[in-house]
Amino acid sequence: MRRVILGLFLILFLGGCTFTQGTTKDVVQGFDKGIIWHHLYLLNDHTTAYCFDNDDFIPILKSAQESNQKVTVTYETNLIRGILCTTSDKFERVVVTNVVLDGN
Repeated sequence: MRRVILGLFLILFLGGCTFTQGTTKDVVQGFDKGIIWHHLYLLNDHTTAYCFDNDDFIPILKSAQESNQKVTVTYETNLIRGILCTTSDKFERVVVTNVVLDGN
């Protein structure tokens, strides 16, 4: 029983490990919904796959795309979270944690 509890604790602990965090500001080229994750495509970033699971970002992204307005995207890479976000091997996968319209 102790091993099971220790194993669950280890999974929860490692699942929360964040390797990198960052932000980017760009124009929304598009977004779509996969089986589990949504994918965000930015106009000037052709090397990163932005994955998100928060449906609250969709109205912001849709508005920004329609008005050609920039958004600021906050993202992170985790050990476990986002592992099922599938993309081509040439892309770095990151998980979007926040999206806001750029005020400029």
